[in-house]
Amino acid sequence: MKRREFNSSLIAAALGAGNMRNLQAKTAGYVAGDRIDPGTFVVNAALQRERLLDLLATDPARKVNVVFVFGGGDMGHTQPGRLWCQDSYEDSHILRTLSDWYRDAPVGFIPIACPPAYHTKWLGFGERVFLDPSDDDAGFVKAREAFMESTAAAVTAGTLPQQPWLDLRFRLLMNPNQVPATDDVAPWQGRMRADDESQMYGVPCYWLLGNDGAVLAPPFRGNVYHPHGGHHQIRYTVADVDRAIAGLLA
Repeated sequence: MKRREFNSSLIAAALGAGNMRNLQAKTAGYVAGDRIDPGTFVVNAALQRERLLDLLATDPARKVNVVFVFGGGDMGHTQPGRLWCQDSYEDSHILRTLSDWYRDAPVGFIPIACPPAYHTKWLGFGERVFLDPSDDDAGFVKAREAFMESTAAAVTAGTLPQQPWLDLRFRLLMNPNQVPATDDVAPWQGRMRADDESQMYGVPCYWLLGNDGAVLAPPFRGNVYHPHGGHHQIRYTVADVDRAIAGLLA
């Protein structure tokens, strides 16, 4: 495939494009006090499924887990930090800072990279290739490889302090207007997307979760550094997330 130059206007057009599929009503998003659905999973670099509850319970000594859901690899377009979502790139400094500050504290960090599921055709891949085709579809496999390679490049570049897990089908923050063309949609899909989320993707966002899957605080979300026809907004900073973690540890 001939490599395309990245064009932010194309992404803006994609974010405002149609092709909406209202196939089902969205399940309510998680709020503080809820527990993560046991069926929720991501995949690792070897494409093995891992339940989010198992990742949260990895270290019994942990009191807080910081889950960073973000837009991952740029799929070959050499964006700053090698991430397709530049809001996520800007927000990644929070992850790097907190993982350093809490290196010796009972705090875990679980970064989860999401693909540009709703505008892949603007990036030189098939439309909705992360949503509709089967896992063995050639187009999906090619897009998956490009996404994983560029996400790994973000780790090498220092944007991410550790290898992230992957949400290859954009299940965690599933947009109710862009659901897969299948009846196989689990009840937990989209539950990490706030009910009042107005952005197509909803990345980046930070969740503070307990070892047992409890949602310990409302998510930190909504930072927009590079608006597509909207406005800049900074709804939280590293100090805000740090304050919440410190309060939970106390």
